[in-house]
Amino acid sequence: MSPSVIRIIVAIVFLLHGTGHAMGILAALGVKFSENHSLDSWLLTNSLGTEPSKIVGVLLCVFALLGFVGAGLSLPGWIAFSVSWKTLAAFGAIVSLALLVMFWNAFPFFFPNKIGVILVDVFTLLSVYYLHWPGAIFEG
Repeated sequence: MSPSVIRIIVAIVFLLHGTGHAMGILAALGVKFSENHSLDSWLLTNSLGTEPSKIVGVLLCVFALLGFVGAGLSLPGWIAFSVSWKTLAAFGAIVSLALLVMFWNAFPFFFPNKIGVILVDVFTLLSVYYLHWPGAIFEG
């Protein structure tokens, strides 16, 4: 597979993953895809209260969405940002994992939502920081 095709496939995964974080925003607005779908935090609701906890959840959803959509648009060169796509993807993955830990029910279904979030986030972080992917060949 050519580097440009791989770039486009990874960009599409980032775009889909990023827009998937809108499910948490929809949960805050009362739109539910399952009976457990909500933006209630097991960690923050007791200490901050329901509404401030939801505000934190919505902000995390928006930041994860923007990080992955930005990475997805900048990786194939469709939009150029002043930061690299790797920075945006890593930022989105870290925020996404924090969101999942604090707001477990922001994603309505265990599979494919929660498993997909974990796999894409962990793979993104491992690829960028540990494997130093994509390397010189991919960037060319």
